[in-house]
Amino acid sequence: MSRHHVQGPMDPGDPEPKHRVFLCHSGAQKGFLEQLDKDLRSVDRHPFFDKDRDSLPIGNHFPNLIFMAIEHCQVGVVVLSEEFFMQSHWPMFEVVRMVECGRKIMPIFLGISPGDLSNEEKLGEWKSKWEEWAMCNKRIDVPRWESSLRYLRPLNGLVYNCVVGEVKFREEIVKEICKIVPAFHVWDDSHVQGRSRLSKVIQVKIKEIPASKNGAQVVGLYGVGGIGKTTACKSLCKDLSMEFDGRVCHVEFGGDTSERDRMREVLKRLTNTNNEFLHAKNLDECWSRLKHLMQSNKVALAIDNVSRNSKICEEARKYLRLEYGQGSIVMVTARALGELEILGTMRGSCLAMPELVRDEARALFLYHAEPKDAVDEGVVMQCINRCHFGKGDGKGSKHYHPLTLKVLGTQLVGRHPGEWNSQLEEEDVFNQLQEQENPVFSILRRSFDTLKFEYRMLFMDVALIDNKPKLSLSRRVYDSNDGVMRNSDYLSTWYNMFEWLRMVHGISMEELKKRLNELRKRSLLEELGDGRSDIGMHDLWREFAVMEARLGEEESSNWVYEVGVGRRRAAESCMHGGGWDNLRRIRIEWRDLTCVNFTHCSKVTVLRVKGVFVSNEVLDLRPLGRLKSLEICSLESGMEYFRGSACDLKVYGVGELTNLVVLSWLNVRDGSLSAVAEIAFLTNLRILQLGSDLSVKATSSTTLDLQRLRYLQVVSVKFAGMVSISGFSAMMTDLRFLDLGGCGELKSCVGVGDVDGLEVLLLNGCGELKELPNLQKLRRLRKLDIRECSSLMAVPGLGSLVSLRELRGNRSLNELPDMSKLAKLEVLDLSGCGELKCIPGLGDLVALRVLRVNCRSLHDVPNLARLVELDEVKVIGRFADSLELSCGVLGTSVLNLAMLPRSVSTLEMKWVDCELTNLSKLTALKSLHLWECSFEMLPHMGRDMRLESLRIEGCRCLRGWDGVRRVDWWVDSLVDLYCDWTLPHLKKLKWRYSGAVELPDLSHFPLLKELSLYHEVTSELSCPQFLVHCHANHTHLKELHISELTIRELPDLWKFPSLKGLRISSCPNLTRLTVSGPLPALRTVVLDRCSNLDALPDINLFPNLRHLNCHEIKAALNVQEVHSKLIARGFRYYDIYESWEV
Repeated sequence: MSRHHVQGPMDPGDPEPKHRVFLCHSGAQKGFLEQLDKDLRSVDRHPFFDKDRDSLPIGNHFPNLIFMAIEHCQVGVVVLSEEFFMQSHWPMFEVVRMVECGRKIMPIFLGISPGDLSNEEKLGEWKSKWEEWAMCNKRIDVPRWESSLRYLRPLNGLVYNCVVGEVKFREEIVKEICKIVPAFHVWDDSHVQGRSRLSKVIQVKIKEIPASKNGAQVVGLYGVGGIGKTTACKSLCKDLSMEFDGRVCHVEFGGDTSERDRMREVLKRLTNTNNEFLHAKNLDECWSRLKHLMQSNKVALAIDNVSRNSKICEEARKYLRLEYGQGSIVMVTARALGELEILGTMRGSCLAMPELVRDEARALFLYHAEPKDAVDEGVVMQCINRCHFGKGDGKGSKHYHPLTLKVLGTQLVGRHPGEWNSQLEEEDVFNQLQEQENPVFSILRRSFDTLKFEYRMLFMDVALIDNKPKLSLSRRVYDSNDGVMRNSDYLSTWYNMFEWLRMVHGISMEELKKRLNELRKRSLLEELGDGRSDIGMHDLWREFAVMEARLGEEESSNWVYEVGVGRRRAAESCMHGGGWDNLRRIRIEWRDLTCVNFTHCSKVTVLRVKGVFVSNEVLDLRPLGRLKSLEICSLESGMEYFRGSACDLKVYGVGELTNLVVLSWLNVRDGSLSAVAEIAFLTNLRILQLGSDLSVKATSSTTLDLQRLRYLQVVSVKFAGMVSISGFSAMMTDLRFLDLGGCGELKSCVGVGDVDGLEVLLLNGCGELKELPNLQKLRRLRKLDIRECSSLMAVPGLGSLVSLRELRGNRSLNELPDMSKLAKLEVLDLSGCGELKCIPGLGDLVALRVLRVNCRSLHDVPNLARLVELDEVKVIGRFADSLELSCGVLGTSVLNLAMLPRSVSTLEMKWVDCELTNLSKLTALKSLHLWECSFEMLPHMGRDMRLESLRIEGCRCLRGWDGVRRVDWWVDSLVDLYCDWTLPHLKKLKWRYSGAVELPDLSHFPLLKELSLYHEVTSELSCPQFLVHCHANHTHLKELHISELTIRELPDLWKFPSLKGLRISSCPNLTRLTVSGPLPALRTVVLDRCSNLDALPDINLFPNLRHLNCHEIKAALNVQEVHSKLIARGFRYYDIYESWEV
């Protein structure tokens, strides 16, 4: 490097170097190096180059700064030429330092060849020049220079070819540097207020978090939208970039980016993957490469804006499940703590987004307001106080919100500061309620008013109309673990918020997404998702929408929104007079009204009436000829008790709503049964959800004709007394989801077999359904549920349903066809099919993940070795309502679990009467549940098992555990039980109402967190006493629950330093609780009906106790003493719960 160009590499006060590439040159190739510098910066590799002021600022002592930059660089690019050795001594100073620091060196031969470094004639010329310089400069050590030059000889370098040209040569240099040095984003965060303080808070939190099992420290950051989480991610990445050699990346969910786009960004930033690979490979190949490379890389990854959207959650989990190099950091952000916990992030590893202090809020506001002149401080304070509002936490807490500060500041841009105060007063015109708590609504109004009418309507629909599918019309709740996909997940494939908005607004899906994206760009919406989850909207905007709907004057209002116990002006006026010509939407919920009159509401297209008590019991819909979406949810039977009288709402005019596309009518009462038949005239209907009230009797014969409703996409009917639903045919080409579950009187479903586009067919609970049409045409069907169809004996065409993913059978099903063609089947639930003797084709269901079988009559099970995807298995030995056990599962007295593939992670056995063998072969097993089984010996547990949860319930015949030996009952001695295995991963052990078994010492379960022991107390003297023992401290146990055990004493609780909850109930033989030292983690203690306990523990040993419940502890002598200590610590006693709380 020429001395004439030297200025300084960095700010000497910077905590981290700015450059990972050092350009070493003589100054003779100025043009070439300047362009190379630009080329490197264009790909986010920012080199140390003497022509850049950010490398060597003017006024700094350049030698020290140059050497400091060399020490911190990742690679030194040495541009070798004749001038490099003959024109200036600085280049060799730099090379010597690179060699001595062990830096990677990339020789670039420009004007000389690699052979010149060994050419004796050349070396003689260079050495002569060096010796000449050394006579005037004592710092030049010629032997060291010669040694460094010899170091360069064997290094591979790049040689300039004049035929190729300089441009191609520089491209080759940049490409090689990119392989060595990761990209470094230089994000301008100079406008971020409190940046260093906020970043420090986050990094302190990170240091407190231990590395997870995948090698990374995972920290969660949460806060409402607009609070600064994305800014925090970017700042953290910038702060860590140098420490992590540029391997930092920020990926944000939402917007127009796809999973593949995000994956490419991660691969690009955190690995050396080239662009050719990124654009040539598919998503699966990219994930595979990332899994392979992350294990050896120390990286920092910020996963931003995670929500409850199922696809986003799954993608985020993929990143969190990766194996990372030691020292890696992963930060995840979301709006709520619960969203982080859904991803598995521990609560203790999360922190709320740090808040702005006043000075920071002031600076942020002024940054966006861009005042050109001096501003009166009082006016500035008045502005930022407008953005200082309550959190709603019940404590009166307030905070400055960055979004509102930005919005307010942006609106004042270009105005003289002297006008700011008057401008703020002008904004109050739109705050007609003069809400002092949240004055920011008047600020948001300006952005809202600039929208076109159709955009305002769309925004208000998103904010005010929660239109999730109402699947469970008969109060039946589906288990979240009930198969791969819940029924609501299936339904939302065709009917979700996007689909509803598209139909109501009468636009294409493409146009809808365009409008939604425009609202998002204007900050009125945030994450859009895929329509299945809520569209993201800041709480302030949603509250603004509610207020806007309630503020509208009758003459101009487009919305009526009356929900809950608010004021009645809009609802009452709507029912009693004119002036509602512009009204488009009505939502009234949980209100009492005298009557309903829609005569003056002819333009209304959306009506939601839910839980409304109408005195005259009439809802006349005939004036609403333009209605597109109608939701009626009448008061459920029994709710009238709270109002003092019944309300059998009678609905009129349903058949005249010919523009209706969405009808959701829940809790239909007797007074409206005749109107159900009018649905047959709604020829434009796409979505139909219909459910009867509990008061409607099964004897109330009702019919429904769907013949003319050819555009139906979703049908969900759960109706008592529905004896006939006709009209299904091949003409219904759009019908995808059909749920008739709960129609207990339905006799037939003629024509369903011709609806060849059907993907979901739910008939569970149709007890009178005696036969099904042939389903062989339903080659798109993905789910079939016939549980509780007690009269159904067979499923014609089942073997032809090649797209089927879920099948749930019924009790009376006694034969299955060959199912080997069902190659996509993932869930097979035959747990109620106790008449089946075999399952033809089971061994060919290679996609199967969940298998539930009833072995009451089953005797022939094929080899399951090919089912490598099988994850969950449930084996049942009888019918639920029968006491008859099977005569040995699969016709044998021993069940060899080696028949199951080793992929199984969850195994449940219920009402099984044979012994289990080879359990230890299931090395992937994580959860084992044995329920009311009659075997006498628990199977051997292998040391290699990864079992995390073990539940033994109702197994009263148990007498022992294979591998655990001792003659006596649990004798508390210094000699541990002999046990030839451990369960090193077990976290939860529950033992309920099962026979006696000798458990080993708790040291055999080193990671156990929860231990629950329940038994039946007996007064017989011959009954041995339970004695839980633990000879060494157990640092992981957090919950200890004991109930109805014949037990006199527990181990010293001090041996459980992590214990958080202690619950002991109905143990009348318990006489003592020993606590010899403090338990700082203990928060809850419940001692219930332990009538012979001689003393309560000293609560001073529980410094963080929050709840104490002592009930029927009659023998304890220190009760009053404990009560006094509780009072002194600020506890309060609640009679109703008989407990002390703080």
